[in-house]
Amino acid sequence: MELEAWLAIYQAVSHTAAAKERAYWTIVALFLLANCLLALPAGLVSASFPNDQGEVAVTGLAILGVVVSLAWLSCQMLAGRENLHWEGLLRSIEHQFSGAEFHRSAYRLFRGEETCIPATAWKCGDWYPEVERLGWARRSLPRAAAWFLPLAFLAAWVVLIVATWTT
Repeated sequence: MELEAWLAIYQAVSHTAAAKERAYWTIVALFLLANCLLALPAGLVSASFPNDQGEVAVTGLAILGVVVSLAWLSCQMLAGRENLHWEGLLRSIEHQFSGAEFHRSAYRLFRGEETCIPATAWKCGDWYPEVERLGWARRSLPRAAAWFLPLAFLAAWVVLIVATWTT
């Protein structure tokens, strides 16, 4: 295959992988917003009717919250698998280029491995290139939070259902 054809393929796969990554984080943001918007009326109803008058409404909102959280988990798992697929395609295409590393460092970053980021520092009145190393917390916190949030909301909705009917 000619170099131009490889570059066209690489560009198409790169754009698709970027779109899949944006879709992943859009799913996280939209379902987080949906859960927060459900929590607001649930809190208002439970605060407005303290004498067990709003049990049914709070339970209905909590059940809807459980459904939204389960949908969040399933959509996020599907989007995560699609991301892995397209990142794998990018890495396999990169092997065709002579030592080029465009997305492999991002792959290492998402896996929590040590990654170096090019940076510059102002020293003696001039900019000098240097390498910034990311610690394990900065590397793995965004993905861990994205997987923890739906589970936390799911647990909170279940606790709300149980607490509504047991107290």
